Amino acid sequence: MHIKPTDNYDLNSSFVKISILLGLLFRCTLFILAFAFVLIPPSFTPIHRSEIIYFSYQHKYFIPNSISLYFMILLVPLTSILISSAWRHDPIFSSANAIFSLSGALSVTSFLVSYLQVVCANRSPDFVSRCWPDGAAIVLGQCTGDMNKIHDGLRSFPSGIASWSMCNLFWTSLFISEKLGIFSSSGKTQFWKLCIFIFINYSAVLISLIPFNFNLNFGVDILAGCIIGLITAATFYLLNYSSLLQSSPHPLSQRPSQIKPILI
Repeated sequence: MHIKPTDNYDLNSSFVKISILLGLLFRCTLFILAFAFVLIPPSFTPIHRSEIIYFSYQHKYFIPNSISLYFMILLVPLTSILISSAWRHDPIFSSANAIFSLSGALSVTSFLVSYLQVVCANRSPDFVSRCWPDGAAIVLGQCTGDMNKIHDGLRSFPSGIASWSMCNLFWTSLFISEKLGIFSSSGKTQFWKLCIFIFINYSAVLISLIPFNFNLNFGVDILAGCIIGLITAATFYLLNYSSLLQSSPHPLSQRPSQIKPILI
């Protein structure tokens, strides 16, 4: 039987309230900064004539709407948390702890990606088509295309979709692995449980490759986004949960001395 959170520490204590408040402030600040960097147009540097060939990939119509794709990716971990809580009859504290962990990973990922996109201002593979869509004579240093598309084309590194996908889905795979005890030290992992873990991460890789298939990102942009998403997801997961190798994976089943509030 799981230990209730009130048996571990007083949720009404001042220290816990301050910790939660600081954590929320930390996440909100990073999300606001990430949104602010999205509104800042990246700096444009003229293309050298010898570089045009690297950015002359055909511009393809991006079929999945970016906002819809981000929203669908976010639904996966949230749905997993709700289903797990309903199936295991977990207390509200368990779901709140999971959402707190996920939001921390997403806030750091969003901030890092938005900041690097503005600072690096790397061009997308189809940047020439964005800059000179009418196919007229190319005038280096002067674009004739839609400025919104041009600014999006300067946000190639790192890939936002790849980082968001890997952060959400890799965190989800860790969360489900702990709930199902896939990598517990007891060694009783069932094959279907392992397939769920592999399928989630395989889906994350496939979604991350969508911008590459539509000539929106280079391979190195995808790789950088995946690395950022993996690191932030693993870091914030381990800050709020125990190791996957423990025989009692549920965070509320730990001894009272092992559980302490996290500031970030």
